[in-house]
Amino acid sequence: MKTIDFVVRDNAGGLQRGVVASEAKSHVIQAGAGQEISLNLRQTDLAGQQRAGNDLVLTLADGRVIMIENYFNASGAANRLFISADGYLNEVSLVDAGSGELYAQYGPTEEWGKWSPSDDLIYLGRTEVAANAAAADDEVSMFAAPLLGGGLLGGGAGAAAAAVGGAAVLGGLGGGSSNGGNTAGEGTDGTGGTGGGTGPAAPYVDDADSSSDIGGDDSAPHQVVITGGGEPGSTVIVTLGDQQVETVIDEDGVFEAVFEDENFPPDGTYEAEVTVTTEGESTVLDGPEYVIDTTPPQIEVTSGTQSVDDYFNAEGFDDGVTITGTGEAGAAVVVTIAGIEQATTVAEDGTWSVTWESGTLEAGEYTTDVTVWTSDAFGNTNTITDVLVVDTVVNVTIDTDIIGGDGVVNAEEHDDGVTVTGTADAGATVVVTFGTGTQTVTATAEGTWSAVFVAGEVPTGELMATITAVATDAYGNATSATGEVQIDTIAPGITVTSGTQSVDDFFNATSFADGVTLTGTGRRAPPSW
Repeated sequence: MKTIDFVVRDNAGGLQRGVVASEAKSHVIQAGAGQEISLNLRQTDLAGQQRAGNDLVLTLADGRVIMIENYFNASGAANRLFISADGYLNEVSLVDAGSGELYAQYGPTEEWGKWSPSDDLIYLGRTEVAANAAAADDEVSMFAAPLLGGGLLGGGAGAAAAAVGGAAVLGGLGGGSSNGGNTAGEGTDGTGGTGGGTGPAAPYVDDADSSSDIGGDDSAPHQVVITGGGEPGSTVIVTLGDQQVETVIDEDGVFEAVFEDENFPPDGTYEAEVTVTTEGESTVLDGPEYVIDTTPPQIEVTSGTQSVDDYFNAEGFDDGVTITGTGEAGAAVVVTIAGIEQATTVAEDGTWSVTWESGTLEAGEYTTDVTVWTSDAFGNTNTITDVLVVDTVVNVTIDTDIIGGDGVVNAEEHDDGVTVTGTADAGATVVVTFGTGTQTVTATAEGTWSAVFVAGEVPTGELMATITAVATDAYGNATSATGEVQIDTIAPGITVTSGTQSVDDFFNATSFADGVTLTGTGRRAPPSW
């Protein structure tokens, strides 16, 4: 944004000058009575006008606000408002549009010329005051149209005349001599003459001292427009970085050079250079400065997501979910997981980090999208996506009821070796311990596992043996399960104590008639576990 000069002239001719700073969002100008207030603006700089009590509020196209307090004073002579740039002066008439809104109409243009009564109010180029330039120039303007009288809200005929007048440009700027100019007593051929007139208009560049930032998504397609003026027909070459635009000053005495598309400069900081050639003589002028950045900021993830082979198991998840990365220093970063955002700024070393505290995200076994958005100081944005992998659970079981076919290992089954089976997460490593043996197996894609123990590893006797299985999945989560299996490998011992020859027993007629009874001893039935 440019600085804006202004001047307030009272009815006695006293002048008060001031500046609206480029960084100021608002500025207040005090008005009295019967004053003429001139702002160094063009019509395109004004976006709107409102009346607030006796105050006039001007909204500029760049968003700044200028308030002229007591402009609509209730007593005393009315104040008058002008805008001026490039050696021209327009009176602004304000018409009530209702609800405090005002419609601006612009009166006929007055051009600067020596001894014009309005020189104090006219600005040359950007900020030079015409009254100051007149003291250094003996040329006399060939045009000095009178200003409209009145021109205030409700000004009647003055306002109506302003609506008709428009804002036509009435020729190039006066002043300055060149080989093509005439003065009394000298002709264009240098041999003398009687013609009287001004030389070619001096070239100028609008807002030559300004500096602008260009970039950001909202400014696309990107464009730089450099304007100015001078003698009609003059050739103008505008250089910005490694790009040039050639144009001609038109019949209204102005030029426009547009940098866009193929001739838009790459990112960088540039000061425009304007070369104006009039009648064979070239003048080099400084132009505005531009800082261009239209490149989206780079953004990468360095830890915490699937793209860098990271995941969160139960242990890591309990500490919170942290994602880190790199980007453009100073750029804003917003990372979103499951609709929950975490924001940060890229540090000077180009790194960033965000954390979701424990309990913020759900535990379990799942994957979900990660969106990383970044925006630099110019408003250029970039978005990448990734995946968060969470696995905080692992499962394992032992099928003890089917060992030996009935959950019991007998002597024959013991001698053949025992197979223990169960379930676990697909791909999990399962360490199974039974008796004196330990076997490490991997769960199949269907989530089953099987471990074989040879006879020498399996317990013997009559007992309940413990089997332990510890499963660890691919993400480092571990869990265990235990089970018991019945072991009975002892053959039943038996003896006869009566009723057979081995114990010298026999049956005669009398005992045989009572029935044959055999007695003996054997192993007590195993307990029911």
